[in-house]
Amino acid sequence: MAPVARARPAPPAGGQTMSDVTPGASSAAAPRASTGWKGWMVSVFLVFATIVLAAACVFVLSAVVTQGRLSSITIDGINISIRRLVAVGDQWATTRDKIRDELQLRNDALNKRIQLATRATNATADLADKNVHLTEMLRLLHRRVDATEPAVAAVVGKDFASQLGAVEEAKPQLHTDHPELDGYVAEILKVHQDYMQAERTKDAAAADLAAIEEAIREWSDNIDGDTKNLNATFDLIKVGMDPPSRQKVDNALYELFFNRQFTTQITTSFVTMQPDNLTLLLVILMGVLGSALQITHAYCVKKQPITFGEYLVRISLGAITALVMFIVAKAGVPVITDTARLGGDAPINPYVVAFLAIISGLLSEQALANVQQQGMRFLGQGPAGPDRWARRDLTPELAAQPGLSPASLADVLGVDEPTAADMLKGAQKMNADEQKLVAVYLRGEPRDLFTDIPPRSK
Repeated sequence: MAPVARARPAPPAGGQTMSDVTPGASSAAAPRASTGWKGWMVSVFLVFATIVLAAACVFVLSAVVTQGRLSSITIDGINISIRRLVAVGDQWATTRDKIRDELQLRNDALNKRIQLATRATNATADLADKNVHLTEMLRLLHRRVDATEPAVAAVVGKDFASQLGAVEEAKPQLHTDHPELDGYVAEILKVHQDYMQAERTKDAAAADLAAIEEAIREWSDNIDGDTKNLNATFDLIKVGMDPPSRQKVDNALYELFFNRQFTTQITTSFVTMQPDNLTLLLVILMGVLGSALQITHAYCVKKQPITFGEYLVRISLGAITALVMFIVAKAGVPVITDTARLGGDAPINPYVVAFLAIISGLLSEQALANVQQQGMRFLGQGPAGPDRWARRDLTPELAAQPGLSPASLADVLGVDEPTAADMLKGAQKMNADEQKLVAVYLRGEPRDLFTDIPPRSK
């Protein structure tokens, strides 16, 4: 007889999952996360999401810490608001950047002045050498031709232009009377051209040196004027501010406007947010981080599959839970050990806020149950305690009591007999009033008979 083919179970509804686990026939089988390409994709997604969330939390947490530190700056006992610091800082940063650029230009001019001074000195020395050489050559020429060339002899002791002009005019006659001096005359003319070039080089170097000196004076004047303007910006906070107070404000402005980089501008934009909005943003992000931590732990350690839709819903639940827990804590309801850290007008400890938000996102179900319980107590509604389960099967203990039975207990509790039996076995939860009645029936203490831990699902 041919074997009958078994139909494969249909995949679960709800979209593509973050795991390719196929539900088994037995409910006791532990779910396992995917190890194929889907598992790799999920791992990459979790890593990317964690990095993005961590970066956002770092920026916001650092902004809250910085805002708290800068808000503590006082001048004559009065705190300076962050936005006032930023308003003054915009002008301060603009003037400081201008001074920085002018200082750089002046430093470049000072370095260039050194080079030009060296060039001018060398040009002057070179011109002096060529002057001596040309003077000596003309002196030798006059010694040879003055007796026969009156035109050349007439310019003895005059400037080079006059002497070389006379030599140029007398050049044909010199060639006739002293042909042996043709080469010497040509060399004198060449040396004179070199001298003229050296003179032009020396004059250009001197002009450049004078121009750079003037530029340095202008940059120095501009720096002095802008420095006065920079000092005047502190008068916008307080006229005649004392040096220690100015130092504190100066440090705060450097922290806000250290540079024009993108990360600094992002941090400054967070720091200048309204403090309550920034704190609530921190709460929401930390709640999301706590939920992401829970999801990552469940996927990587417990090998639990999860859909993308469930991922988004869970992190949204973490954000909302963290926000609700923060509001409840700020309202003074004792959902945490020390509500004074979040209540009143005292400065909020950002690390306490971050911790509360993270555990709210990490333990969303427990946090919501705690808030619900505190709300019911606050409004005077509902039971006086949480629902609990029997620690063990209490049926034998009930049977040991004379005249008592599950049926009579069911009548007292107002439930049917199977429900009462499940309560005694720990399969059905009981509220605070039901726990008290059962404890009276069994002549025991509720803390010894019941537990907050639900029974393990079969």
